[in-house]
Amino acid sequence: MNRPAQGVLLLLVGAAVLRAGTTDLYLRYVRTGLRPLLLGAGVVLIVAALTTFWYERRARHAAPHAHREPRVAWLLLLPLFALVLVAPPALGSYAATRTGPVLQPDGWFEVTGTYTPKVIADEVNKGPIPFLDVSEARQVPAPHERYET
Repeated sequence: MNRPAQGVLLLLVGAAVLRAGTTDLYLRYVRTGLRPLLLGAGVVLIVAALTTFWYERRARHAAPHAHREPRVAWLLLLPLFALVLVAPPALGSYAATRTGPVLQPDGWFEVTGTYTPKVIADEVNKGPIPFLDVSEARQVPAPHERYET
């Protein structure tokens, strides 16, 4: 793979990473907290591509030296194709349940546990919010009388 092809590859991967990082597409690959690092990596790749183009332009004016680059370098295109052409689906219920119980809107849960000494104040009405050590949580069907009157 020659230098201009390397620069194009770096530019395409950097642009794809920046595109994923500036939209919600990156959530299919990494966690939310990694967005700044992803954007930084995209910028570094684009700067590396521009630097490659600049050095190649300067080298053209110098004496040319011919040597063959390894063909295996073209395999670097595979991650680019995977990133651009094959977008993974959003995290499913398996991944979501691995992080703990997921509360669905208007969902009802039966929780078994014990109170902990930790209590914080609600910002809206300044009431106490207790914490539980949950030993079991399971979703249950909604009762007929949803809220007591």
